[in-house]
Amino acid sequence: MYCYEPAGFIASRKKWVHLWCMKQRHDEPQFKFRIPSELKEALELAAQTNNRTLTSEIIHRLEKSFSSNQSPWIAQTQKDALEFQLFQVQSKLKWLSQKWNERLDTKKPLGNLESIMYESDISALEDSILFLKNKISEIDSIK
Repeated sequence: MYCYEPAGFIASRKKWVHLWCMKQRHDEPQFKFRIPSELKEALELAAQTNNRTLTSEIIHRLEKSFSSNQSPWIAQTQKDALEFQLFQVQSKLKWLSQKWNERLDTKKPLGNLESIMYESDISALEDSILFLKNKISEIDSIK
């Protein structure tokens, strides 16, 4: 397990985790290397997109490259399944948005619970879309 928490992060319950993380960072070997600036920019963009530090992104990609003993056929099958799930979630989001707009157009009174449930459903679907897109990107980056 890799832990790259900010150095100033100390909470009463998580102090031992923070101290373990600090120890973990100092025990691991450091490695300096040169890479083309275009590759560094691509890694930085990927790290930002995936909400990781640059170091975490590099480690993640290296681990994936060594752990993926899968054939390209299996990776493509997984990607196809994820793309189908993505299509289903996007379709459901579109359907839910259309139903909600129809409800607003008819000017029927909306209850607070109904509004909260709608917002919750929309948020969950948007999170699912983001998750599936990230998974598809991971498969693409391994190929």
